[in-house]
Amino acid sequence: MRKIIVALILLGLLGFTNLYLPKYASLPYWFNQAMHFLGGFFSGFLCGAIMAYLLDLRKAGDKSLRFMLIGLAIFFGAVALGAMWEEYEFYFISRKTLSEWTWLSLYDDTLIDMKMNRRGASAALALFTVWQLLKRVAGLFRK
Repeated sequence: MRKIIVALILLGLLGFTNLYLPKYASLPYWFNQAMHFLGGFFSGFLCGAIMAYLLDLRKAGDKSLRFMLIGLAIFFGAVALGAMWEEYEFYFISRKTLSEWTWLSLYDDTLIDMKMNRRGASAALALFTVWQLLKRVAGLFRK
């Protein structure tokens, strides 16, 4: 959990650094896409870890329901956090300068960033699913 939080803090600091540079587009475009993918990935794991902690507090015993709730928290939590970040980024850039950006390019950038956030969340969900399946298969061979 601490590693996920540290990774999110580092990604946030890099993102703020990217936004507050003299020219927003001074870094390569793939850097922005990688940041949004990793942001979706790590925020998905953070939301999943929080959901797992909350389910442990309630002592939820049904493993399939637990698996489904954690999976939903991973995907939709990451999408929600990504949407909040994009709302901030959209308003910050639109107030910062419109000489470099037109409204259409802002809209296009926001949609691409949201797509990368969803892809990161999907990758986190896929990794969680594979991990859970491997854990169950390994449990079958131990018996």
